[in-house]
Amino acid sequence: MRHLLATCLLICVCAALPARDLMAQAPPSLPSVAAEALQQDRVILAAQPNADDFRRWHAMGVRHVLNVRTPAEMERVSAAGLDEAALLAELGISYTQVPLGGDAFPMRQAPVDALRDLLGKDDALVLLHCASASRAGQVWAAHQVRDLGREPTAVYRELEPVGLWPLPLEQLSGIPMGIEAQR
Repeated sequence: MRHLLATCLLICVCAALPARDLMAQAPPSLPSVAAEALQQDRVILAAQPNADDFRRWHAMGVRHVLNVRTPAEMERVSAAGLDEAALLAELGISYTQVPLGGDAFPMRQAPVDALRDLLGKDDALVLLHCASASRAGQVWAAHQVRDLGREPTAVYRELEPVGLWPLPLEQLSGIPMGIEAQR
């Protein structure tokens, strides 16, 4: 009888709490992004993966991860219950973080250099990610133009699935455009 009364009391207390208070206690989960990822050559471009995504890509042959998210962004990932560096170490995947974004981490060549170095290590797949795949796409585009000599317009057109093409100016003006490298 005591257990029944204690259980009833617990149910009444929990029912009286607002739902948002209960939800605030549980960290948000990270959704899977594997289906939206874009693979080009040996590079997979993705938004923030969850643990299952990392495991899936490891099984596919990913052996290197380049993360261009900032430390503040990664704090939110940790709050969602994912220690990315620890999970990748457990899987035997090399992990490099070169933050890109905001005033603290402006556009620069360091992430492009890091990608080039990872691609030069072996023939394994490289996962390049940020929050939405946009910055990751910019790093991949810069590598292709700078290190592989590809034409910028062709590179950007291939990155339409991650939102890098058409250019905002083309969208707003309705005028087809291209990008020309000044070599």
